[in-house]
Amino acid sequence: MRKQLDTETANNALIKAIESRQIRAARVAIANGANVNAEKDDYSALMMAALRTHDRIASLLIQKRADVNRRNSRGETALMLAAGKGDKHTVRALIRAGAKINAKDENGSTALTEAAEAGQAATVRLLISEGADINATKHGRKPWILAAKEGHTTVVKTLISKADNINEKAGILGYTALIEAAGMGHRDTVSLLIKRGADVNTASTNGTTALMTAADGGHTEAVSILLDADANIDAKDSNGITPLMHAAIRGHLEVVQLLIQKGADVNARTSDGTTALIYGAENHQIAQSLLDRKADVNAQGFRGRTALMQAAGLGQVDSIKVLLKAGADPNCRDEMGRTALMFPAWWHENMYGSEDDDFHLRIKTAAAETAKTLLDGGTDVNAKMHGGRTALMIACQQGLDGMAKVLLANRADVQATSDEGETALVLAEGKCSSETLELLRSRRTASTGHNSQPS
Repeated sequence: MRKQLDTETANNALIKAIESRQIRAARVAIANGANVNAEKDDYSALMMAALRTHDRIASLLIQKRADVNRRNSRGETALMLAAGKGDKHTVRALIRAGAKINAKDENGSTALTEAAEAGQAATVRLLISEGADINATKHGRKPWILAAKEGHTTVVKTLISKADNINEKAGILGYTALIEAAGMGHRDTVSLLIKRGADVNTASTNGTTALMTAADGGHTEAVSILLDADANIDAKDSNGITPLMHAAIRGHLEVVQLLIQKGADVNARTSDGTTALIYGAENHQIAQSLLDRKADVNAQGFRGRTALMQAAGLGQVDSIKVLLKAGADPNCRDEMGRTALMFPAWWHENMYGSEDDDFHLRIKTAAAETAKTLLDGGTDVNAKMHGGRTALMIACQQGLDGMAKVLLANRADVQATSDEGETALVLAEGKCSSETLELLRSRRTASTGHNSQPS
């Protein structure tokens, strides 16, 4: 029992010495009987030394015959960990001691993929010189693609000089090194790849190009570099989305303006008819930029929705004003017969998430002003969607008191009924405030009384 306790104590002392980076304490622990393959939290002593880039302790453990190919539960080895940290001395010592240079963990990672992804240029060169497989993959991505995504230009330069195909597609999405680098905005890496022959128009599995990922990420410089290299400005992915649409969706004004300046088609449509203006309706500056280049203000996309409907649903009053000024039709209807006036309440009801999340609270807060702006722009307050519901009915059902009051102030018909016989008052019960309910009742009484007067 005593001997086992002493060994456990010695092991603990060794682990503590490694954690505190104390080489002398590590020697004492080993001299006192510590197991050089002792473990803590799934890592062997040698792995722990590699993680802490303590090459002297690692060399001591190797000298004392620590298992250089020991793996943890994820299949990682000390060599992979040392490579990822860029500890050349430990990497070299491990290889000389027989560490398997191309060993793979559960994700397919090798020492080279770890070093490449971490941008450890000197370690990458060392591993290659020692015979590391440059075609090893991590999650399906080869070392130069991993390095490109992280913007490690020097590493990319080293690896692509030995790569068979710089335009190789990898991973589930089929992204190339250029698509990855562009999506992260790594301009120097993008420039290098293009200079070395990367095809700027190679598309991923779903048709995504480097220009799309750069635009989607809002990386203006990368977009400019790609355009200068003749990237297809109006390329479409499998859904028909163009680089301009990607930028508009994400709200990247500077990229939108650059693409427009370079001649992007502002009226290109996706497979469901959606345009960049519809996608960008949330941002009034983007909307204005597109309209200045003659974007179709009344284009109808997914299920017949227009940019005005989109802006109304999102409570973007500034965008609504820009669109109305440009000639947006406030009474245009989508496939369900809805006008823009119905969208604040409809989106509040049907968009994902809790009614208390920021998105729903924003719509609820802006609904009244949205309705007022649309009414000032000439929308029909009593228009009915398929099924016979009016904007007032939908607003009451959603408990949008402010919007309901604005609609009532603009002569919304409290007596209107849906195809199922519903009225605004019936739908407001249990949803709207007592003040709104009383206002609806008084308007109904006044309307009934007026209609019952002799002619």
